[in-house]
Amino acid sequence: MDNKPKTWVKYSLLIITILVMGTWTVSTFGKTSPSKKENTPPKPVAGATQTKTAASDTSAKQEARQLVVYYFMTTYRCRSCIFIEGTTRKAMDEYFANEQNSGRMVFKMVNVDEPQNRHFIDEYGLYTKTVIVSDIKNGKQAEWKNLDQVWNLIGREDEFKAYIAKEVRAYLGS
Repeated sequence: MDNKPKTWVKYSLLIITILVMGTWTVSTFGKTSPSKKENTPPKPVAGATQTKTAASDTSAKQEARQLVVYYFMTTYRCRSCIFIEGTTRKAMDEYFANEQNSGRMVFKMVNVDEPQNRHFIDEYGLYTKTVIVSDIKNGKQAEWKNLDQVWNLIGREDEFKAYIAKEVRAYLGS
């Protein structure tokens, strides 16, 4: 009988913790579960979707194309989030410096806590901090991919950079 009050308190605290975490998740990310909307293009980010090249100026048939690698974050930054950002940036600089210098590829950090960026939550089905590769053709998003394995590679820098490079190269080759 002495155990019942302790058990009741323990379960009450567990329920309160779950409710608080659920409320925080909804308020931070707008919903509790992911949903990919690959056919719904997000609103363009200023400067990220319009790229003109000499080839597109000379030939109407050649399409203007840019690859945008986003790191979606919130104002709160844990050690894992900082690792994801820093290691993604290292991979981009190490493997894709020429593409970034030419403007063919850009790396953008986007804080979804800022009101002007909240639309990305629904458009990409964001439920945590992540890296998204977005293929922009003629100013419109053609396709995108959530690199959701970044969380499984926390603390393993070489494997993380190789994963980013492999996924980005897949888009460059298409």
